[in-house]
Amino acid sequence: MKIGTRTSGTILTNMKEHVLLGLCVILFGPLVKGSVPDIENLSATTLRANYLTSPGYPMNYRSVSSSDCQWRISAPIGTFVKVEVMFLSTSSSSLCIYDYLLFIDGSSTDSTRLAKLCRPTSRYIISTSNYMTITFHTDGLERKWAFRLKYTAVSQSCGSTLSASSIIPKNLTSPGYPSNYPNNIDCQWTLRAPIGRNVKVDVLFLAMESSRSCSNDYLMFNDGTSSNARRLKRICHKISDSIISSGRYLTISFHTDINLWDKGFRLLYTAGTFGPHRSIVVNYYETSYVQSPNFPLNYPINAEQTWTISTNSDGYVISLETRDFNIQYDDSCMFDFVQLYDGSDASAVSFGRWCGTRGPIKESSGASMFVKFQSDNLQSYGGFKLAFSAKKPSKNRQATNVGGIVGGGFGAITLVFILICCCASYNRKKSQSLRNRNVVNNGSYPNSIYSISPTGHLGHASTQRVMYTPSLTYPTTQSLMYTPPRAIPPSQPTVYTPPPAYNEVVTDAPPLYSDVINTFTNDPSAYQVVDNPSCHL
Repeated sequence: MKIGTRTSGTILTNMKEHVLLGLCVILFGPLVKGSVPDIENLSATTLRANYLTSPGYPMNYRSVSSSDCQWRISAPIGTFVKVEVMFLSTSSSSLCIYDYLLFIDGSSTDSTRLAKLCRPTSRYIISTSNYMTITFHTDGLERKWAFRLKYTAVSQSCGSTLSASSIIPKNLTSPGYPSNYPNNIDCQWTLRAPIGRNVKVDVLFLAMESSRSCSNDYLMFNDGTSSNARRLKRICHKISDSIISSGRYLTISFHTDINLWDKGFRLLYTAGTFGPHRSIVVNYYETSYVQSPNFPLNYPINAEQTWTISTNSDGYVISLETRDFNIQYDDSCMFDFVQLYDGSDASAVSFGRWCGTRGPIKESSGASMFVKFQSDNLQSYGGFKLAFSAKKPSKNRQATNVGGIVGGGFGAITLVFILICCCASYNRKKSQSLRNRNVVNNGSYPNSIYSISPTGHLGHASTQRVMYTPSLTYPTTQSLMYTPPRAIPPSQPTVYTPPPAYNEVVTDAPPLYSDVINTFTNDPSAYQVVDNPSCHL
């Protein structure tokens, strides 16, 4: 019974394998030569692109059972196979276990896997040799599968020797950037600067599979001509610091594994005179100097250098004085400059930038000061020499702060007092003006009547006061004020013409109607009162 069972199972298994092979012949008959679809050989060329599609594309199809079909793509020696996914529609899953496309880096299925896809993607796949094997698997349960692939032969562009320029910065990107980079690749670039210069690399963009030790996908920087030179950095996430070589060569290695992929990286590299960051500690009894490269000779073009000056003495700050300063000048100090920060690095508050011939004189608020020097690629000047020392915080600085507070308070009080005085003066003048206006409107003017003494001297009437009413005259707006004659001292005799009789001055009779009418005019300008002669409307 056991033997029979084994025999029956073996027969059924053989029959199933033949059914699957027959199904592959039916489905992929136009692409497969021969009766056994073990693998189909395709050729890639650098002259034109070729396409591989699912049967009946762009229509979907449904297989009656699970099946696997394979294609082997070969390229000319010295080139590599590049496959782009133009269209992909499948019953996808998170692990791609039902329907998928499998890309193998080599001529057999035992080679390294490049990618396994079951959903649309913008990435492309590149082999590391001139062969690539593609396996198509479907479980035959859903009628959703359709794909279209484009394959070509490409020259190796993943790694080379590049020349860094001190005039124009250059870019270096991952394969396929800004699309996703391929899996399971190792690229190496060697950057070379002119003699007497070194290389600086800035990371502008980086997105890749990240891990704590950067052991999956990573960028590695080595200070020399190969990846065996002294390691400078190994990164898998973006950094803000520059990578600077000690000599004219810097090697960059890019590694990816077989699992995940992302958009990759974009680097900016340039040649120049880039000094490594220096940290200087000063004590309260000493002075340390920072100077531009080549000082007292002209500093080089496209140079950059940073320093952190600090002290370990409690309660002391960093004091800076300029000994020599001659840097290319422009209004905004954008090209060549010295920039100071009130702290240990460039994330601290900036004191500002200096260029030209007037250097900084500064004092930090804490125990550290950060200095950055940068020059462009056009001109160079004599440079600078700065003196740093540790000292107690300046009393002038403290007094300035206290004085500012006290002075501000006193100034505010003074301003309030001035405003109060102005308002009081304005109200007083306004009240006086109103009183004068009331007097004019009432038409009454107090006056004194003078009399001649029997001795011929002018004197005042004892108590007599009369009200003087002026004649009505139009259209004048000036009020009539009677000015009494100047009094003559009694000791000096004089002959004085007596004033007119009372009945000649004061009269109750109003002016004639014709006299009043004749004072009016048809010219409207005659009635306009000019308040401000300099303002004409």
